[in-house]
Amino acid sequence: MRPKVISVICIIGFILVILSFPQVFSPGIKKIGMFTPAIYGGIIAFQFISFVGLWHFKQWGAMGFAMAFFCKIFFNILINETGVLFYTYICISLFSFIFVLRYFRQMSPNF
Repeated sequence: MRPKVISVICIIGFILVILSFPQVFSPGIKKIGMFTPAIYGGIIAFQFISFVGLWHFKQWGAMGFAMAFFCKIFFNILINETGVLFYTYICISLFSFIFVLRYFRQMSPNF
């Protein structure tokens, strides 16, 4: 059974992914480069998939959550998007990592 804190993390994550998705099509992302929207869209899709894995309490969801976190941070640093929302995202994600790592061994290793 999935702990309530993981459920809350997943719901917040789903909301943040839904709010981030329109940004893929924003003119600001298109100005950066030709393939930038596709790369950013891939990162957002990967985040969504990792939250689905967390929702089902799978270890691959936790590992995907970590990889998507680092990919998004690396991408934001490359495009020089390091404002207040960037640091807020880092704080929320690091707080979430504490609970995800706490329950990692209890998660199902099956794919």
